Amino acid sequence: MRSFLTIATLLFLFLSKGLFAQEPQSYNFNNTNGLPTNEVYACYETEDGKLYIAHDLGLSVYDGRNFELITPKGVKEGESCFGMKISNGKLWFKYSNKRLYYLEDDELLPYEFNKEIGRLKYSILYDFEFTDDSLFLLIDDGYFTVDNQGRINQFNKKTNNLIIDLEAKIMKRFVPIINDTFQMHFAGKKFQVNSMGSIDAHYGKAINSDSIYFNKDVIYLIHDNKIRTHTLPPLKGNKYHSSLIVSVQLIDSLLFVSTRTKGVNVFKIKQGKLEHQFVLLKGKFAGIISKGKSGLWVPEVKGGLHFFPNYKIKNFKTRNKVRHLYPHKNGLFYTSLNHVDKDPINVITNNQIIPIDTFKLPLFLKEFYKEKFKSFGLDKLGVIKGLSLISSHPIAYRSPQTFVYETKELFVKANGAFISFHSRTDQKSDTVHLKGLLGTLRLDDANYIVYGEFGLNHVEIKNNLWNSTNLIQTKNRVIETQFLDQDHIAFATTENIFKFNLKSGKYDTIYSNHQSSLKCFLKDDDLLFIGTKSYMEVFDLEHNSSYIFNNSNGLKSSNIEEIRKFKDTIVLATETGVSFIPISLIREKLKTKHIDYNDKLQISPDREEIFVAIKVNQLNPLVKVYAQYSLNKGEFIDFNPNKLTLSNLKSGEYAIRVRLKFGNEKWIYLEERFFEVPSPFYSRWWFSASIVAFIALVAIFIIRRRNKITTQRLKTEKLIETLRMNALTSQMNPHFLYNALNTIQGLLSGDKKKVFMYVSDLARFFRLMLNNSSDLYIPIQREIELNQIFCEVESVRQFREVDLQIIYEKEEFADFIIPSMILQPFVENALWHAFTKEIDEPKIEIRISELDENTLIIQIEDNGIGIDNTKNRKKVHQSKGVSIVENRLKIFNESNPNISKNIKLTDLKNTDNAKQGTLIEVYLTKQRLNELQDHNH
Repeated sequence: MRSFLTIATLLFLFLSKGLFAQEPQSYNFNNTNGLPTNEVYACYETEDGKLYIAHDLGLSVYDGRNFELITPKGVKEGESCFGMKISNGKLWFKYSNKRLYYLEDDELLPYEFNKEIGRLKYSILYDFEFTDDSLFLLIDDGYFTVDNQGRINQFNKKTNNLIIDLEAKIMKRFVPIINDTFQMHFAGKKFQVNSMGSIDAHYGKAINSDSIYFNKDVIYLIHDNKIRTHTLPPLKGNKYHSSLIVSVQLIDSLLFVSTRTKGVNVFKIKQGKLEHQFVLLKGKFAGIISKGKSGLWVPEVKGGLHFFPNYKIKNFKTRNKVRHLYPHKNGLFYTSLNHVDKDPINVITNNQIIPIDTFKLPLFLKEFYKEKFKSFGLDKLGVIKGLSLISSHPIAYRSPQTFVYETKELFVKANGAFISFHSRTDQKSDTVHLKGLLGTLRLDDANYIVYGEFGLNHVEIKNNLWNSTNLIQTKNRVIETQFLDQDHIAFATTENIFKFNLKSGKYDTIYSNHQSSLKCFLKDDDLLFIGTKSYMEVFDLEHNSSYIFNNSNGLKSSNIEEIRKFKDTIVLATETGVSFIPISLIREKLKTKHIDYNDKLQISPDREEIFVAIKVNQLNPLVKVYAQYSLNKGEFIDFNPNKLTLSNLKSGEYAIRVRLKFGNEKWIYLEERFFEVPSPFYSRWWFSASIVAFIALVAIFIIRRRNKITTQRLKTEKLIETLRMNALTSQMNPHFLYNALNTIQGLLSGDKKKVFMYVSDLARFFRLMLNNSSDLYIPIQREIELNQIFCEVESVRQFREVDLQIIYEKEEFADFIIPSMILQPFVENALWHAFTKEIDEPKIEIRISELDENTLIIQIEDNGIGIDNTKNRKKVHQSKGVSIVENRLKIFNESNPNISKNIKLTDLKNTDNAKQGTLIEVYLTKQRLNELQDHNH
């Protein structure tokens, strides 16, 4: 039976491996988001917060915002940079042009004997290493040294030996010919090792280790004077070269193995054996990994650069939101929000998730698989969905809505509506109904703290009855409580965490947060862990520092439901699953400083600019950096995080405050700085008085001069306007009069009554025209009346009636003034040129409306042939009246900045194929006659 259970458990572990694997949070740089190329070989993050990236187009540096391509002297643009390494205390780079360069003070400098090594006949520089007085070179033609005089010595040619001297910790590496073997010498013995068989990797000894060697798909571990050979489990059984190891690195006690086709596999070394932990990068050709302050950088040779901000964080994805956690021995219980048959209680153990009512319980959980609380209607643990063990003494179970405690004498149960107890001995019981109860905290068998919407209550059993007393009435609901010591508990609302003295009844605030609603908390030693809807914040109570974990630096979800400690790990129940954060990583992040603030302000010699140097070491692309400054306790103003320049400051004393924020974390306030801008010699009172007097004299002169020019300009404009009006009248009258006489002559042979009416209308027209033309500005109503008579006269002349419609948006618009004879040229053009014989029912519509509070628009629309067709006719009528109107409107509207164009002509067919005709829009400044007279005066 036990064998069957073991087989079943192992089978489920195998089947569930793909469902609940760790999912490291990462970000990929490629040629679509700033990286110049996708072919990346290696990278290195420096202490000053810059990332150097070697790729097929050269070398790039990333400062957290932009990628800059660096090309040193002697290197052609686009020359490949094949790799980099730290040697002799400097960061070195090897280029495809057989040259070496090193980094010094943010500048790439050439190796002094580059010319000498360039004379060697080789195609590939496999590796190099600097000692105190020599450079060791490993090329495809052998093994060489370059001494400090530039002399080159050749030791071996096409050798295939790998010699290891463990005592001297010196390894001489040679790349063998394909399908060959090499020898490893260790403890007086020789080992024949398979050929490395490729040239596109960093071969031989593991980076950051003196006892790990590799070749092809085999890793050699030297431990306790023994050498062990390991063929990597995930890579075993592949074809030749298919899983070739590119590099092996020991980082934070974990072994990162980069391969050509199997990505990056992570192992732990236990007593000389490899134990597979997780896959960091699946199925990719990985380069040489680099660990920096910001996180782990993983080059994918054909796919850009991957960034893992917190690769130590493990995330397990679940079907539903995880609501409760309970660590036990080798595993961890968790329950989801919805406790239904399809969502059982689960336990996480050995990096796998097991639903404990799907298979029989493992042996270490067997003690909990028994019937409990039948009197409360509860069944077996393996069947009750949503319950998890939260305390071993007294036995207590918890669901999203229920707490159950078991003591020698009592069963105590609490849910969202009541707390009750049931005696085992005499069957006595009592219930206290509390609306909005969220949870309980047991003090002893007879005393409990209950919390919820009402704050904190103390409930105790007296004379077999509950006695409830309110301890604290809080503004917001209490969401969780926890023991701090024998005399104190901590309780949290949605905004604050308080420390409560059980004896005195007093409480103090130990944490406040108004950025995101609190959901849970955990205090462990000097650390306070706070879970919110947006992140988990770790607050160091001793050093008053904090760090925030969210979905930008390792978590799959930032909505934290519950926090528990399991061994040396903090475990989070989140909206998407369970996350594990090592406490060692948390303490490391609390010590990390992303900001360097200069001690002294830099003042330029001319004192016009003051520089504040702020260094932000933040390469995480998922986190945006915000920076603001404030002068003399004023409002905070945004600025570039790396440099703040203050210019044109007045003389006096200043206090500057700077604050920075990373993503949705809290603002970090830097120490306040003080500086003084001294008064220059020209700030004396007599100098200022002289300047004021001089400016006043100049202003008086300018004003008088401007008034004189304005007066002269107005006189000139009036004269010009009068001359233009006379010209218009003189041009228009003979032409119109000629047409009118011809019309009278034609009517004389017909109805005499029509002749009489036509002559009468013609007389009225000439009288209005003479009256209007004598005034520079007239009301709109007078201009409209003139055009109505003009249409009647022209209708008789053309032997067909023209329908003229006048529309005022508001009646008051009729009283506003316009320059006289403004509309007549447009109506005349429509009557004479727009209406051909094909137009059966000619129509003109004049609309007067308001464009804004200072501007009127008069629209003249006809249904004629359209302005484009008019222009294309053989005989084009050039209307002098329209050009004169345009010039007059410029003068009339010059005080209105909202009018950029005075007249707009549109062929309606260009806006709507179904329409025909012309639309003329005339823009006018709103003025009444009295307002214009006041302005002129």
